Amino acid sequence: MNRNLLHAELQERRSQNEALWVNLELIDFLAKTIRDEMQKGNWSGRALAGVVGVEEITIRRLRKGQQNVSIEILSKLCLALDIKLSDIFKKMDF
Repeated sequence: MNRNLLHAELQERRSQNEALWVNLELIDFLAKTIRDEMQKGNWSGRALAGVVGVEEITIRRLRKGQQNVSIEILSKLCLALDIKLSDIFKKMDF
């Protein structure tokens, strides 16, 4: 492999690793936000799942940071928890 190709491949791997790191930080941040807001509103996982229209296991995984969330579900969570989607992203520091 020539030097330019090697450099390009290393750059690509670095970009992928950085994207993965940001994604993991985002998932952790959202999980904490969901947990905090559920506690503030005294929400059970079952009740929130029913309002959002997902399985209770989905809420449990989101709270633990074990699952990605779609914008659609995140929007429904925000409505149910009475928080603004924009406020979540304003709080992010990465």
